[in-house]
Amino acid sequence: MKLYGKNNLEKTLTGMERTGRVAHSWLMSGADGAGKKVSAKYTAMWLLCEEKQNGLPCGKCRNCSRVLRDIHPDVIYPEKTGKTQSYSADTVRSTIEDCYIAPNDGLRKIYIFPDCNNINQTAQNALLKIIEEPPDHVYFIFTALNKAVFLPTILSRVTSIAIGECSEAECTEALSAEGKFTPEDISEAVSAYHGNIGRCMDYLEKGEYYSLCDTVRCISSAMIQNNEYEILKQLSAVKNRDAMKQVLDMLDDVIRDALVYRVKGAEAELVSCCTENARALSARLTRSAIESIHEFLARARGWCSISANINMNAAACAVSARLCR
Repeated sequence: MKLYGKNNLEKTLTGMERTGRVAHSWLMSGADGAGKKVSAKYTAMWLLCEEKQNGLPCGKCRNCSRVLRDIHPDVIYPEKTGKTQSYSADTVRSTIEDCYIAPNDGLRKIYIFPDCNNINQTAQNALLKIIEEPPDHVYFIFTALNKAVFLPTILSRVTSIAIGECSEAECTEALSAEGKFTPEDISEAVSAYHGNIGRCMDYLEKGEYYSLCDTVRCISSAMIQNNEYEILKQLSAVKNRDAMKQVLDMLDDVIRDALVYRVKGAEAELVSCCTENARALSARLTRSAIESIHEFLARARGWCSISANINMNAAACAVSARLCR
């Protein structure tokens, strides 16, 4: 198992291997698709590996192999419950009870809590004591979009690792290693989502992020035609704030491409998911108009914050009106 663009995690693991001081609780935070779950699994492999190489998991021993295949009896994923699919206090209490049972096969037992984005305060308070004083054989790994979802008392007791995207070259290498995508399709995915391997993979498999990219294509095409109704229609169909931010991010890439093409012409290196539309917009809009749209989109992305007091339908109306001036 190869990690891409996770040097900070590897450096932390090798440092702990060298000193023998191993953290019992971890938090991996970063954007959706950046590799938090992969990093959590890699850390579990490291904790259980029987034949480490240069302080990192070998990826081949019996334990590493079972972690990779999600069949290791001592790597446990507690279940989410309820309409919001979150970790309840009851789930946490059940996990704590299980912590005091010895590992099934080996010396360590690892609990991985992926996607703790809406974990409530009651559940966190229930976790606090076990994180502070865990049994010697117990380890916890949490993942979340933002570490701020956790209480300060939890954060002070975990080793926090920021999981960032890799370079576009590393992303291309990772996607190529899958052996099931063409170079052309990979290039298209990386143009849309750059170094985010998870989102690129979803794009190539025609998932949600492919749909979002298609939305950007439709919006930029409507901008060429100055069709405000079509832009509003596309934006109104976006499901939530995070998806809206993704659409605005990618649309801004198109706008930046339009500006670069206007300045450099045929020599311009374009990176957005719809370069033809960028070229067409470059011909239709003045440089000052392109720069103005770019500045507006930067403000509009702020409306997608959970803390922003704005209705998404109102935001869609404001964006569609502004893009057709």
